[in-house]
Amino acid sequence: MHRIPAPFRRLSVKYNDFEQVLNLKTNSAFKNNKEEQVRQKTYRWLTEKLGIHPDYITFEVHISDAKGRADIVVRDEKDEVIWLFECKHEGVPLSTDVLRQVERYDDFIHAKFFSITNGLEIESYRFNEKTKSSEPVATPLTMKELKGKFSKAIFEPHPLTFLKWEEIHVTNPIGKHAKEILTSNTKELPLLWQKAMLNLYRALNVTQRNYWEGKMGNSALEIERDHGVQLIRMGNASGWNGAAHMRSLQVNYKNKHYRVGLQLMPWSKSDGSKLSLIVNLATYELAERDSHNALQLDTERCFGIGSRGRMFCWHDRAPSIGNQGSASNADFFDFLKKQDPNWLYTDAAGKTWVDLGSFTTGKWLTFANEDFKVAIFRIIQYAIIRDEFREVMKSNNVK
Repeated sequence: MHRIPAPFRRLSVKYNDFEQVLNLKTNSAFKNNKEEQVRQKTYRWLTEKLGIHPDYITFEVHISDAKGRADIVVRDEKDEVIWLFECKHEGVPLSTDVLRQVERYDDFIHAKFFSITNGLEIESYRFNEKTKSSEPVATPLTMKELKGKFSKAIFEPHPLTFLKWEEIHVTNPIGKHAKEILTSNTKELPLLWQKAMLNLYRALNVTQRNYWEGKMGNSALEIERDHGVQLIRMGNASGWNGAAHMRSLQVNYKNKHYRVGLQLMPWSKSDGSKLSLIVNLATYELAERDSHNALQLDTERCFGIGSRGRMFCWHDRAPSIGNQGSASNADFFDFLKKQDPNWLYTDAAGKTWVDLGSFTTGKWLTFANEDFKVAIFRIIQYAIIRDEFREVMKSNNVK
């Protein structure tokens, strides 16, 4: 055993405006959980003291074969696991049971080091291939042997210059998430539509002179704080989990607080990669795993461009209810009508659509453009209403 005082034991934990532990990795919040405090202290030590870039650190890595989640996993730029952490709160002793838990995870992850900590003390180990057992090692207090493997270029904010469509994957601030933003299908779409999508993308990712805060008329929704572009945890009903850089907003809707993430990104489907507008929601009252994709708008289906460059946005599908499949459009539209009949309109062919607003795209889009602001408010509110409908349907099915 090589137990030492945890080098991060005196680091502080950061809180949001609601006195909840702030997850510095994903900008989401937890109830004041003692184990999460230890995990956040560990994360601060790895990033601030050892200089490990956040992109190399992953929280709660699901290991299905071991039937558990590894608290913190550190990888190098070759995607090899360097360090695995199991975090317990200060009242839990570093026992053999805790060691066995992290060993069970390491059987599948194969980390160079694995550590157990309760925030006050830390023990570190490595697996000895000859003896087929864990042997204690001195906890690495620096990463000299890995120097250079954790450096990462920091993207500069977008300049206020017009980017060509083909340049977006080179100069955008979200790196790998936009590599495929120009899909083969997109090339066949009208040039005016492509320019409008690029304008929307720039509006989501450029923060200079483009601050998204305030209310809209009599709307029950208010954007209380614009956090800019931040890494946000994502998930969907099928169980997929990941993270992406999104425009991060703190929103109040009918006195309930949400963290909203918005981003245009490629999304793989059976018929190829599609460019989608993702609306991610998390309630401040719940844990980080509540962070989920509440709305996904396929841009080729849900955004149309007029001859004068006006972009129209609509939708026509009821949400999925967990693993129960999609609800019926009739039930969902009835729910929307009770909220406000103006959500719906019927086209000449008799098909019902959800109206998500429209805005001109012939000039630089910012939150100062009133029609663009209205559309953003409607899209966010629509995503929240879809979540409310999900909860109603779930409760009805339980009964």
